[in-house]
Amino acid sequence: MAPAGFPLSPDIVTPVYKVPPQKLYGLFQAMAAAQPRTFILDTVPAALQATWVVRSAAGNFPDIVEMAALAEPGGSSFVLYSHAVYGWSDYGVNRNRAKKWMELLNMKVAE
Repeated sequence: MAPAGFPLSPDIVTPVYKVPPQKLYGLFQAMAAAQPRTFILDTVPAALQATWVVRSAAGNFPDIVEMAALAEPGGSSFVLYSHAVYGWSDYGVNRNRAKKWMELLNMKVAE
């Protein structure tokens, strides 16, 4: 998941939000902190980057979610990469999570 024109073509294009990247980063952190079985792994506030571990309800399997807020003309956007630690298929769980997190972020930005 990344903004249009990102060097690697994203599966899902993220919108441009009319807020500064620092605010988007803070809103994203707050949204992620409210998710079940989600634990902060690392943050680099100076680079507006954060990483979380999300544990599955069944089996407690870990997934990694990485994000970075980016400055864009007219506001900001973000890059998000969510992936399983074990196995070769997650049955679409990470893609669905990424979509859900973007929807939740959209609601936070609109508040």
